[in-house]
Amino acid sequence: MKLFMILWLIFLLFLVNGLPAQPVDSWPEFQKKTRGLYYFLESGTLQNFSCLFSTDSYIGFIENLGDSTYTYPLKLIWIREGKIYYLLQPSEILNDPAQRTQLLEKIQLTKNQFHGFYLDWFSFLIISPLDDIPAAASINFKGDTVDVHYTNQEGSSAAAVRKVFLRSGRLLWVEVESATERVINYPHYQEAEGKWICLGWDSQIYVNQIITSGLSTRLELTRIQNLWLPIRADIIVQTAEKPDQKFRSIIFLKEYEFDLPLQELPQPTTADSTKKNQ
Repeated sequence: MKLFMILWLIFLLFLVNGLPAQPVDSWPEFQKKTRGLYYFLESGTLQNFSCLFSTDSYIGFIENLGDSTYTYPLKLIWIREGKIYYLLQPSEILNDPAQRTQLLEKIQLTKNQFHGFYLDWFSFLIISPLDDIPAAASINFKGDTVDVHYTNQEGSSAAAVRKVFLRSGRLLWVEVESATERVINYPHYQEAEGKWICLGWDSQIYVNQIITSGLSTRLELTRIQNLWLPIRADIIVQTAEKPDQKFRSIIFLKEYEFDLPLQELPQPTTADSTKKNQ
């Protein structure tokens, strides 16, 4: 009888120890584990960088004017913690009164298009998908996913943000909803050097709960000074008004420079330069 009880206890211990570990519903542990799974620019010591950028539309426009030299009209300057500047690049063609107004309008459109791209680049490759989640966020561990809700307040505007992760740490989608618009981004990751690196994203845009357009963005990344940086973004847009048509645009980036002394950074002092704080 005693032998039977001993064998039974050994069997129970084996059974309990053999069960798979139950997932721990701990947000601090999830954050600590997940943050190290992603490649993102701010994980290193980089303090600032700059690059020139343009679009295929702007390049085609300037070449139609007979000038093939002023094809990168703007410079992006990024400073750690999300501060950015857009700086207009000097060119003799801007001194021509007959062309300046039209040229500046086209440059403004180029900046607007790039800034929409930058906001997603910032979210998926410059910072970790956990870094903008505030301490007051609502966290729900449910099944195989971790559901995160919080409010993003910028001045008088507020947006409800939802991020859904797998328990493995993989980000499935990000949803941002304001008073009239809702945008859902589905990032695409590929493992490189033991980390997940974002190679693009698909977006759905809703206005008044009706889908109005969808975007597919794919990046060409290159290794520059041990950093993964985009040199090209191909964007395909499809709208509800013209569902049978797809519109393609390309953003080009080049001439990256890193960790310039702050006193050497150009200061935006004219209407041609724009400062944006994230």
